[in-house]
Amino acid sequence: MAPNINFVPIKLTPLPVPAGTKAANWDQLLTIISQYIAGQIQQNVSFFQTFANPPGYNAGSLIYVENRKNFFVWNTSTGQYDLLSQFILGDIKQSAIDGDDTLNGWIKLDGRAISSVSGISTQQGANLLALFPNGTLPNIAPLLNPYPYNWHIPGAFVSGTFTDSEEIVQAGSLNATAFIIGNQSAGTFLNIVDLDGHPSTVQNWVGQSSGAIFAPSGNPIMQFGTYPAYSKVYCGNNTSNV
Repeated sequence: MAPNINFVPIKLTPLPVPAGTKAANWDQLLTIISQYIAGQIQQNVSFFQTFANPPGYNAGSLIYVENRKNFFVWNTSTGQYDLLSQFILGDIKQSAIDGDDTLNGWIKLDGRAISSVSGISTQQGANLLALFPNGTLPNIAPLLNPYPYNWHIPGAFVSGTFTDSEEIVQAGSLNATAFIIGNQSAGTFLNIVDLDGHPSTVQNWVGQSSGAIFAPSGNPIMQFGTYPAYSKVYCGNNTSNV
């Protein structure tokens, strides 16, 4: 079977050559031709470099890292590369927050028809169908046993009021995200659930709907609770779908 080869469509356009231009041999002729030809890619094509490990310099906004088997994006605020996504399709997690998180690719496993899941992209829907070919999400009942989902982050509130159940993100970390427990705007701890990624002790946490800011002074402290934990599946985020 012949290999499946994709070509980049490039259009070459000759440019005006100055009068009197001459070539003494074939080498000079080819040099002149290359100098007076314009090339244009005919459709959107993405190029990225591949590295064994993330370099410590900006080699482009998007790179692929072989040893991590994942894409990385350049973070201008920290001067380093961050994982585009730490998850793979089909990952399951237990979340203390009910409902879907379609933007970040998490869908609650509650027995629905995939066609009834709202807010997902076409690619996310295709990914779900690949995971569950019968067209129906599995129905996994919430876990009611004590579950280590509750964290306190030590630090100080900088501005705004965090709202109950909103997502918070820590810029400059390896995709650290969490969700708020109750409205919060004062105190020495930020109460969160559903902590993902690799949090930092120095970058601010920012509320994605309120815009509130919290400055940590240490690592999140895990606690135990008795709240239900809902099973969710990762189907690709709305940015990368990978």
